[in-house]
Amino acid sequence: MTEVHSPSPVYDAPKPSAAEIRALVAAQLGRASGPWHVALLLFALSATGLVIALLMTEPALPPRAKTAFAVMIAIGASWSAFAAWVLLRRGLLFGKDQMVAARLAVSFATLFTFGASTAAKWSPTGRPWYGAMAFGLAMMAFAVARLIRARRRFDKLSKRRAVLEQQLAAGAKSGAVVLLLLALLGGASAAQQSPPNPDIVLSAGTFRVGEQSIPVTDGRLTVPANRASASDAQLTLAFVRIKSTAAEPGAPIVFLAGGPGDAGTRMVSGMPKSLLDQLLAIADVIAFDQRGTGLSQPLNAYCAPGEAVPLDRPADPKAMAIALRAQVDACLANARRTGVDVMGLTTVESADDLEALRRALAVEKLSLLAGSYGTHLALAMARRHPASIDRMMLVGVEGPDDTFKLPSRVDDVLGEIGKVIRPTLVEEVRSLHALMSAGPVRYTFPTGQVIVLGGWDLQRWVSESMDEAPKIKAMTAAVSLMLAGDFTSLAQWAVVYRRARPLQLMHLAMDCASYASSERLQRIAREAQKSVLGDAINFPLPGVCDVPGLPRLSDSYRESVTSPVSALLVAGTWDGRTPVQNAIDVGRTLSRSRMLIVNRASHALFREPEVNAALLEFFKK
Repeated sequence: MTEVHSPSPVYDAPKPSAAEIRALVAAQLGRASGPWHVALLLFALSATGLVIALLMTEPALPPRAKTAFAVMIAIGASWSAFAAWVLLRRGLLFGKDQMVAARLAVSFATLFTFGASTAAKWSPTGRPWYGAMAFGLAMMAFAVARLIRARRRFDKLSKRRAVLEQQLAAGAKSGAVVLLLLALLGGASAAQQSPPNPDIVLSAGTFRVGEQSIPVTDGRLTVPANRASASDAQLTLAFVRIKSTAAEPGAPIVFLAGGPGDAGTRMVSGMPKSLLDQLLAIADVIAFDQRGTGLSQPLNAYCAPGEAVPLDRPADPKAMAIALRAQVDACLANARRTGVDVMGLTTVESADDLEALRRALAVEKLSLLAGSYGTHLALAMARRHPASIDRMMLVGVEGPDDTFKLPSRVDDVLGEIGKVIRPTLVEEVRSLHALMSAGPVRYTFPTGQVIVLGGWDLQRWVSESMDEAPKIKAMTAAVSLMLAGDFTSLAQWAVVYRRARPLQLMHLAMDCASYASSERLQRIAREAQKSVLGDAINFPLPGVCDVPGLPRLSDSYRESVTSPVSALLVAGTWDGRTPVQNAIDVGRTLSRSRMLIVNRASHALFREPEVNAALLEFFKK
């Protein structure tokens, strides 16, 4: 699968200076605000006591008057409790006191305005109450403005605190310093109060992007191997975080590679440095190796090579599938012997890994930059942890029920290619398939090696060619040559394809776990009978997924994802792996999605300048 990049930042993290810590502490509740809260407590207690005394001396008041007195007592008691809470706190309040006070003010101003409006409506002389209503509305506006300001201040302090925590966790030599800072900031929210996560290890390092080495934070995150199991087995996942150059960076951008099986660190390493720099001007960038990929465990999870497909006869997908099932069965037995929990290799587990990463990094939200299968994972994350995503860009969309491709959509893409390059392409491929199915082609290489080619070889080759623009153009040119009797291109591909090769266990398990709905399987079977390319693009799925020991997610997993997360969906009209219609279908249930369709773009969408420009614009917002 061809994907490309997405960066990631990490805290290389110099230790925070004493000035930074003093500045943060100064921004919290300090000595200067103490007298004000003492005054508030005394005033609230006095006013409440006075109202209680008046109520006790006038037992014959009408019910409405008694209700008004009770409301005033409740308001005074609330302000007294608030002032006492502030003064009794031993630690700093992290700006929370202002938010609580503003909320109280909004509530009481609303209550006052409602009371005045009710009195104006029912009083025989309602006009005098209009002034009270106007005063109440003015108090409400002031209180709401104070609440908004308090909320912004709290968010700003929270972000800075998260940064300092990460820096201290990575670089502080003395554990006492970490504990002291956490104690000082003890008034934060529950997520912010927690100590550094013992499941994450950060260290300074370097990372090669293109020809350059850049400073990064290397991360290792420990997660359960299978959250649905009673086992306490764990995996260590690798990621690289590259620090943003922005003064106020946005939510960290996590790159989710495709495959499944591509490593995020490998993909980011190959991205243009100029694009990485532009992303870093927006936010930190995190290259995340999903479980079973790159440097993440289980490491080297491959099935040993099976037997080579014979060259002296046309490729037979049924015979190949039988051999592959035996290969997979042996592979799963070996995985059990080596302690690999294959049932934990699912997209659901990977989505929960992302949430674990967010929590361990103490960030409020993540932005997701995903390609191909990575979009499948991003959508699972949006379903399971919607509040944890700021925005997501899905490039080459694979929906929850798109793991197995629809033959009709692959044919449609072949037709789109033909419209531009060779109008007769679809019919030519159909004719060649009929010809080669009726009588296989025998091709002899200059070395004397012979290979026999059949109709399925042609279908599989054309399907695989709809991946990158250069391969598409080479395929269309080769079809023309085959009509003239030259099968060199197909023969060269087939020799390589038929060699014995290992299977990537993560790829196999993830795709089989996602599987397909019964409706989609039936549709694939119907369409394959009439399709120009049959069902060749899905081989060896779904048949090999029936091997016992492979995971299978429930039917609900394949239902459409409904989410309010801001999303940009990108599709190419020449993409046979994740066709445009995939993006259209997924976009219907994403209420804040928009779409970019790139004409004559293949599955290698990240190579398109138009896509990279849209990427930068989307994450800047």
